[in-house]
Amino acid sequence: MHARMAQALEAATAAARKRDAHEKIQLGGVVIKAGLRSGDKAVLLGALLEVAALDPASDRYKHLKEKGREAFQREAGG
Repeated sequence: MHARMAQALEAATAAARKRDAHEKIQLGGVVIKAGLRSGDKAVLLGALLEVAALDPASDRYKHLKEKGREAFQREAGG
């Protein structure tokens, strides 16, 4: 029984690591799509921290979200 619990825990941990890795790959893809692959990482982090502090109801947040949607649509050919 103990071995079965350990195996289940190991499987759950592996699944969580896989999801985490997939999310990081997707986020890296967004950075590359934005043309920031070789950009200054401190500037990128600073910009992301500013965006994280925005109120989702603000005009600035809504503008950035729409700009991002448009960029994804252009990439998708739509």
